[in-house]
Amino acid sequence: MTAKTTAVAAILYFIIVFVIAFGLGTIRVLLLVPAIGALAATLIELPIILTVSWGASDYVVARRAVSPASAPRLAMGAIAFLILMTAETLLGLFAFGRPIADQFSAYRGLAAQIGLAGQIAFAAIPWIQGKMARNIPQAAFSSVAASTTPTMPRMMPVSSKSLGV
Repeated sequence: MTAKTTAVAAILYFIIVFVIAFGLGTIRVLLLVPAIGALAATLIELPIILTVSWGASDYVVARRAVSPASAPRLAMGAIAFLILMTAETLLGLFAFGRPIADQFSAYRGLAAQIGLAGQIAFAAIPWIQGKMARNIPQAAFSSVAASTTPTMPRMMPVSSKSLGV
């Protein structure tokens, strides 16, 4: 496992989640916020994004063979988080004309704080999945498979003598 593998995994993880989150964020801002408010809209969007993040992380670590050890998983999440925060800041600045100071002051609101907590969870997901993978002993898989494999009962040979005929 190299630093390059971890960095590539982080970039892929960011791209997958960012593209989907950008689409959902557009729906949230244009449709949900005017109808139900920022907080309710964020609370609706957040579990969807975290589910997407979970699946994207699982997909990327499997395809890029990222070790379940803490260091590469923490690095993957941290790199993806830094890219996310940079992209979000640059998008706000250049696409929406929001000065950086205004972007940071937005975190005073509860909806933005919940969104930031979701972004931190996004960063933690690769590590959480790695920890879960490390806590499941490989022997458990073989014993579960063995215990759930149906077996036929051993039959005694049948003869006319054993049937009493």
